[in-house]
Amino acid sequence: MDKCEILKEVNEWSKDTIKKNPSILNNLKSDSKRAASLIKNTGMEKYLSLDGVYAKALRENEVESFKVIMNLVKAKIKENKYTEDDILLFLGYLSRELTFYESSKDQKESKKDYKQEETQKKEYRKNDSKSLTSNPFANLQDMLDKKEGK
Repeated sequence: MDKCEILKEVNEWSKDTIKKNPSILNNLKSDSKRAASLIKNTGMEKYLSLDGVYAKALRENEVESFKVIMNLVKAKIKENKYTEDDILLFLGYLSRELTFYESSKDQKESKKDYKQEETQKKEYRKNDSKSLTSNPFANLQDMLDKKEGK
C-alpha cells in the first residue's frame, strides 16, 4: 500500500475517533506507539494474542484506548491489503497525527487557561485591600486582651 493512502486513512480515522471520544486522545498516542513497538519486537501473532490479557496489565484509563488500537489492527489485517510493515507505518503516522491534535488542543486550552488566570489575579488584586499582608498584626492586641481576660 502507498504511504500517501496510509496517511489519508490515518487522518480520516483519527478525526473520526477523536470526535467520538476525545478523552482517550492522550492514551491513544502512547498506545499506538506501544502497539508498534510490540509488533516490531514480538511479531503480529504475539501482539494479537494479548487481546484478552491487556485489561489485567494496564491502568483503567489505558484499557479503552488499547482496545481501540487492537481492534484497528485486527480490522486492517482482515482487509488483506495491509502488510505488517504497512500496519507499523499506519501506527507511526497515527501517533504523529495524534500528537498534532494534542498540541493544537493543548495550545488552545493553555491560552484560555492563561487568560482566565490573569483575569482572576486582577479580580483578586481589586478585592485585596484588607489582606493579611497589608497589616498582619491588626487584631493582635484584641486577641491578647481576650486571652488575658481583660
